[in-house]
Parts: sequence; C-alpha cells; structure tokens
Amino acid sequence: MTKDIKNNTYKFCRLRDKQFAIYVMYAKSNKIMMKTLLTVNSLYYAKNGMTQKQICEHISQVKQTVSLIVNNLIKEGFVSTCESSKNKRNKIVKLTNKGRKWCQDTVLRITHAEETAMSMLSKKEQEQLISLSEKYTTNFENLINKEIKNVKKRKLSK
Repeated sequence: MTKDIKNNTYKFCRLRDKQFAIYVMYAKSNKIMMKTLLTVNSLYYAKNGMTQKQICEHISQVKQTVSLIVNNLIKEGFVSTCESSKNKRNKIVKLTNKGRKWCQDTVLRITHAEETAMSMLSKKEQEQLISLSEKYTTNFENLINKEIKNVKKRKLSK
C-alpha cells in the first residue's frame, strides 16, 4: 500500500471513530447506552413497530444485544411486543406511549443534528458522501467476510 492510501485510511478511520464517539457522548448525556439510543431511534420512526431481526439489521447489532436491549425496555415499560400477523413466530416490538414520550426529545434532537449537518453540504456533496461511503463500506465488508472465511479455514486445518 502506498503512503497516501495508509494516510487516507487513517484519516477516514479517525473520522468514523469520532462520529461513533459523538453518538456515545450524546447517548451518555441522555443517560442511556448508545445501542439503546440506536434501538429507540429506529423504533421511534417505525410507526408499525419492527421485529427484533429488523432492529438487528437496522442498527447492525447481533440478536443477543438487541434482545437484551428490548427486554430492558420492556421492563421499563418503554416498549411492548405482540405477535406478527404475517408470522406468529415473530414478535413486533413497538414503543409504548410512555416509551415514545421518554425518548421523543432525545430522538428528535439527534435527528435534527444529523439532518442539519447534512444540509450544510451541497446536494452534490451529499450524494458523493453517501455514494462513496456505500462503496467503501461494501468493499470493506467483502474483504472482512473473505478474511473471516480464511480464519475459519486456517482453524479447521490445524
């Protein structure tokens, strides 16, 4: 790899880490965990609720993490579950009225900040940011998936 690629990779990863840290800081300032913030943010905008699998896909978290978050939110009375009319094995997770009131200000404020930050870019810059981020993420994911397969093969051959 060239020095430029290494420097640009470092810069990009630092920006990603800073964005992640901003979400953690915001969640902490609202006395919730970042993954709980991501979960309630997703549920807030899903008027008909979501399955746990959909939440997992939406916030890029594993089933065990989402299950733990949902169970904690159920205990607090912030979400409820009901059977899916399409597949009775799936449960739909929805914010309760109490949960919607509890997270509304937090969710709306971070959404406003995200949208305002995006609005500070031109339409062309927004499209470039999204397009290049998607391309990088796809490339990175494919390379890591290949590496995971190689690790499994190496472990099997030992």
